[in-house]
Amino acid sequence: MSKVKGSRTERELLHMFWKHGWFCIRIAGSGSMPFPCPDLLAGKDGKSIAVECKSGKGKQRRYISKEQIGELESFSKGFGADAWVGVRFDGKKWAFLKSSQL
Repeated sequence: MSKVKGSRTERELLHMFWKHGWFCIRIAGSGSMPFPCPDLLAGKDGKSIAVECKSGKGKQRRYISKEQIGELESFSKGFGADAWVGVRFDGKKWAFLKSSQL
């Protein structure tokens, strides 16, 4: 996925969180920092989640490395958030998985 498409997808999910009453920020450059950092950080009613976003077309597979999962979980633990991965294919509905499900 291109950086432009990835950023657009992350912003789309950010707007979806706000629409459903969550506070949400996008962490620009999250994939290029030397520190563990999710794509989005969202919170509502005292619950915080850190989200890594993945998207693609057709039957294209999306991979997330063990290292990425480890970094997401490390950040989440330090921040006091739950670690989630948001996945969307072909512009269909978002699906969410806890990092422990991967």
